[in-house]
Amino acid sequence: MNVGFIITKSEVGGAQAWVKNVSGFCENSRRFLISSEHGWLNSFFADEQSLTLPSMGKLFFLRDLFRLKHFIRKHNIGLLVASSAHAGVMARLVKLLTPVQVYYVSHGWSFNYNGGLLRFAFRKIEQWLAALTDKIICISGADYQIAQETLKIEQDKLLLIPNKVFQPQASGLEPPLDRRPNSPNLLYLARLEAPKRPDLLNLLNHFSVQIDVIGQGSLATQILPASNIRLCGEVKNFGNFSAYDGLILLSDSEGLPMSAIEAAACGLPLFLSDVGGCSELVRYQNGMVTPNDAMALQENFSYFLNKLPYFSKQAQHASKYFDLNTDRDIWQSLFKNPA
Repeated sequence: MNVGFIITKSEVGGAQAWVKNVSGFCENSRRFLISSEHGWLNSFFADEQSLTLPSMGKLFFLRDLFRLKHFIRKHNIGLLVASSAHAGVMARLVKLLTPVQVYYVSHGWSFNYNGGLLRFAFRKIEQWLAALTDKIICISGADYQIAQETLKIEQDKLLLIPNKVFQPQASGLEPPLDRRPNSPNLLYLARLEAPKRPDLLNLLNHFSVQIDVIGQGSLATQILPASNIRLCGEVKNFGNFSAYDGLILLSDSEGLPMSAIEAAACGLPLFLSDVGGCSELVRYQNGMVTPNDAMALQENFSYFLNKLPYFSKQAQHASKYFDLNTDRDIWQSLFKNPA
């Protein structure tokens, strides 16, 4: 069965990395990529196996909906795997026009942090769309709990498959490291856009530690100049985790953040905001979570640094639990035999 992976943006990001990794399990099937733009993710799919729908996520997308229908029929796509909120709307609406099975993968329920005053309305829309979905796959226990308790989605439609990764490898393109002697060298790796909170790093600029910020985005300007914080910009396909002593990721919302999973797979201890499924990533005593409150954040960061040798030892033991290869059979079965 041919499988289409539909996602709003093709830029570097956690959901995009998930698509790149998991789509490799489509053995004996052709893979297709549908997105609103041509970007980083397209490089992992042949040109003839991709479709661009510029209006995805916009109000007037009817023309592109029919383009998607035609693409599905032309390439005999039997399964659509949607990995973003806007792509999820498009995938489930096209199901009304052509017989295709749809999996929706929740990388953090967007209505839960983007809805504002319209949160209730967006939740109702998600409940209606769930009725059109064959399987809803949650990559964190937190997302699964929301699907059960808030959205009231039927149990037989839900799957919990915690996010994992293939162990990243250094590409040789990483910036040269000028390590700070006699202090931990930590990594902040993320696209610097909401809901990430790189501004909270300003609360840590008095600690004896070096923090390399790898990533770019509009929130980069919120990081104040400091001797122990270095802005390195974006590094595509970053994998040089072994050069660091731990990972920091501060944000207002997460599913299971990809950079944290990659770091955990490489045996790095984690210091994460206590949001979404982040607490699930440190269940092996391989790090800790913290509230984003200024006082608590600084106190917890001090504790993290003091306990870093212990966290590091536990992180090395825990790295095997984040290996995507252990879920190979699960994904191959889901792609080969859709429910």
